[in-house]
Amino acid sequence: MITIKKKHNIQNPIFDELLKKYNNVVRYSYNRIIKDGITKLSDLEKYVKSNMNNIDCLDASWIKTAVKKSTEL
Repeated sequence: MITIKKKHNIQNPIFDELLKKYNNVVRYSYNRIIKDGITKLSDLEKYVKSNMNNIDCLDASWIKTAVKKSTEL
């Protein structure tokens, strides 16, 4: 089997916006785990959804994976 690697340039402003918001959710939820001691995923998701502004472009699956990523860190 031969593996072919191809570089791709994704210069999409929408993707950049989503990635930026995703990283903000990861950082915010990680800080809530450290400072407030919230460890349950569902409680942390509710807290993020209710308290964070400007994450309307992210759907529930993006927020859920961001919160899960922060608990793994």
